[in-house]
Amino acid sequence: MDSDEVERAAEPSFPLAKQVATALEGAVYPLTRREVVLVARANEAPKTLISILEGIPDARFRSLDEVQVAVSPLPDRPPASR
Repeated sequence: MDSDEVERAAEPSFPLAKQVATALEGAVYPLTRREVVLVARANEAPKTLISILEGIPDARFRSLDEVQVAVSPLPDRPPASR
């Protein structure tokens, strides 16, 4: 599986992943929600994405991945049957 295939497979779970990554380019982690929003504004992210970032939990994010999960949380999965 090449990198494009991996990226396409991940898109349904994290539909805003590329946009968030672009908005937070150059960020130095960890970041608070407020700092995430400030970096996104400095990178001239779209207003819609800024609004989404303003709505993520008020937490300290250690990586881009943590921000992406906060923006697009994974759906609850049913417990595995044994």
